[in-house]
Amino acid sequence: MKSLRYLLAFVSVSVSTYAVSQFANPIKEPVYYSVQDALGKDTEAKVLNLRQQGIFSIDKDITNLENLTFLNLMKNNFEFWDPSIFEMQNLEILNLSENALTYIPANIASLKKLEKLDLAMNQIKQLPPAFGNMENLKYLHMSSNYLTSIFPQIGECSNLEVLEVQNNHLSSLPFSLSNLRNLKTLNIGSNQFKEFNLPPVKSLTGLNLENNQLRQLSGSIGKYKKLETLILSNNELENVPEELCKLKKLKMLIISGNKLVSLPEDICNLKELRTLIAVDNHFSESEKERIKAELPDCKIYF
Repeated sequence: MKSLRYLLAFVSVSVSTYAVSQFANPIKEPVYYSVQDALGKDTEAKVLNLRQQGIFSIDKDITNLENLTFLNLMKNNFEFWDPSIFEMQNLEILNLSENALTYIPANIASLKKLEKLDLAMNQIKQLPPAFGNMENLKYLHMSSNYLTSIFPQIGECSNLEVLEVQNNHLSSLPFSLSNLRNLKTLNIGSNQFKEFNLPPVKSLTGLNLENNQLRQLSGSIGKYKKLETLILSNNELENVPEELCKLKKLKMLIISGNKLVSLPEDICNLKELRTLIAVDNHFSESEKERIKAELPDCKIYF
């Protein structure tokens, strides 16, 4: 059981922070740790890391770093958005996670080149309509905020690949998300969803619905043809639909902590499934043996 706990922890972290790893691409440019240091050594500086410096605002001279593409402001004391941020027109990566921000201003859309935005662990209550104008945004991290809704305009972020909004207060999603043709990872775990009836986002490869209040899963899940990882743990599911067996590319399925007594009859159709975690359910011994026989190439945890 100890090894299983480690596996569950690893899966939860690796899936929910998939996009964060995208921030870790090797930085070839010199990294500066203060505005004045950058200005003194290279006015063409592209990377500025002001992480965890206890600051409430940014040195106004930052506007002289016109070529800045990477700005890390995480773990500081920002309660308000510093206006100088919006003058950084070449920014591609902006990290303001673990501050005390309560809102996102409409002029966030003025950062036309922004690809990766991390606002996790703040106190933000809404995603504004302005996101609909951020055509180059690929990664949006909004976990551990106070979100209660997402405006439909999010469906206009045509290049969005990763959306992380776990650990908020969401109970629904705008149907416009199905317009996101490039979305690969959607993490809405640890919210207040009682149902998941979003029109299929056919590009998704990873979907995390753990720690909600789901009583049933719609048969439309079978239309997520590219799905490789599906996490449904710690809900209130008593069954899963037969359409689940249409997910031919599914490699990992986590359904632990539900009220399941059986899995679909055609579970054998999940030929690519390599990991099934189904602890803390109500499977009989005979059902467990059937599932094992149907999935001979899958590592199964009951």
